[in-house]
Amino acid sequence: MGFVDKVISSQGEYFYKVNATDSTGRRAYYYILIDKPKLKPFLALRPDGRYDLADFGQIIASGYGEEPTGDAKKILKSRYGFDF
Repeated sequence: MGFVDKVISSQGEYFYKVNATDSTGRRAYYYILIDKPKLKPFLALRPDGRYDLADFGQIIASGYGEEPTGDAKKILKSRYGFDF
């Protein structure tokens, strides 16, 4: 595990999964590491609003559909230690 991966894995309380409709109208999931000072505004977001998730932190993984594939889950588990 590299340095960046270790930092991300140590900040699990700021790691969130978001299901949303992207700008093209497709359902998608995003795993995002929220910047600590932006956590409170992120948690206050309304589910029916339009947002750029990158404004709140770093998108670690994303894909289309409601759930990540088995391969994506394996990568999140092996690289960061997150088990969803």
